[in-house]
Parts: sequence; C-alpha cells; structure tokens
Amino acid sequence: MKEKIVIDIVSDVACPWCYVGKKHLEAAMQTSTDFDFEVHWHPFMLDPNIPAEGRAFDAHFSKKFGSMEQFQKISERVIQAGENAGINFRFDQIPMVPNTLALHKILHIASVEGIANAVKGRFLNAYFENPIDLTNDQNTCEIMSEFGWSSHKTLDILNDADITQKVLTEIENYKQMGVNAVPFFIINHTYGMSGAQPVAYFKEAFKEISMKMLENSDASCDIDDPNC
Repeated sequence: MKEKIVIDIVSDVACPWCYVGKKHLEAAMQTSTDFDFEVHWHPFMLDPNIPAEGRAFDAHFSKKFGSMEQFQKISERVIQAGENAGINFRFDQIPMVPNTLALHKILHIASVEGIANAVKGRFLNAYFENPIDLTNDQNTCEIMSEFGWSSHKTLDILNDADITQKVLTEIENYKQMGVNAVPFFIINHTYGMSGAQPVAYFKEAFKEISMKMLENSDASCDIDDPNC
C-alpha cells in the first residue's frame, strides 16, 4: 500500500510563481510513484485593494514598478522559469488585473466538489497563457461551464456573502500562521515550503518526509507488538 502525502497549497490566481510552482509540483508527483497524493488549494490575495472591477494591466504594473519597461525587465526571470516548466506567459496580452476574491469563491466550492486542482489550472491558464478578462463574470461562467456548472450556479456563488466570509476567514487564518508570500506548500500538515521550488526539491522532500513518517511509525505500539 502506497504512503499518502497530503499537500496544502496557499496561492493566488494572479501569481505567476504560483503557476510555475503548480507545474513543478505536478511533475514531481507524477514521477514519485511510491506515494498517493492528496492536494488541497487555499486562498491568498496578493493585492486585496484592487477594486472589484479590476484594474487595467498596464496601468497597474506601470504604477507598481514605475514603468512597463521596468516591469518587463523584472518579469524576464519568471518568463524563463515558465518556459522551462511548459508555461507561455503572455503578459503583453493580459487585459485586466482582477481582484481575485471572486475566483477564490469559485475555487472554494470547487474544492468541496473535488475539482479545485483542474479549476485552478484553468484559471491560471486563462489569466496568463490565453488571457481573458477575469473581472468579467460572464467569462467566469463560460470557464465553469467546462466543468458542468450552469451560469446560474456560478453567479449564485459569486454573489454569496457567506462564501465571501469563509474565503476571507481562511485567508486571514493563513496570514496568522505566518504565510505572507505565495506559493506556500504545507506537506502532511507539518512541513512548510515557500516559493516555486524546483521539481527535484519536491521529490527529495517527499523522500525525506517519507523517512520521517517511517521513523514515527516505528516509535509506536502495534496491537501484536511484543514490546508493548
């Protein structure tokens, strides 16, 4: 029977390194065949002050970095990391920077339904690689129709104040735990890793954690253990 490894990932949709980290983690899991993996996604907002209607991409990052030329220079590293991971970042085509709370609300229910990993990947692709305006609720409805959701269901979730509060509470809980940068990976509810670590790093972490799990298992009493 394979050992089970639970991975909780705190991340934002509008986070390029979160996309790279997802790809690296998936590559590591795919080749770590000795384990069964269970992945859970958790919300984080890099800029909760973005208005609900979003901001124009160029205006937002020109203000943040001084100019788009400076942003382009800074983004070269993540673009290269994306290429290495199989991601084609198209920053030049992104129309709007969304307030990602709405997307996290969708992911909250997607987690309940067991489709969060696929939905997360679809949102990341729709923001970074095949850019569409994710501030537009109709675009979100069209994406979720790919997962069998009706527009009525998607809009109800987007307008649900209770879900808003649940997401905001979860974000605050992780901040209280010390998570202030994403992606952040928590393995087996114990081991934390920050950043889009290389594939090899994840694979080695799985092995080390497995050894610690084995050590902890040895330090216990089985019902038929003569030493207990």
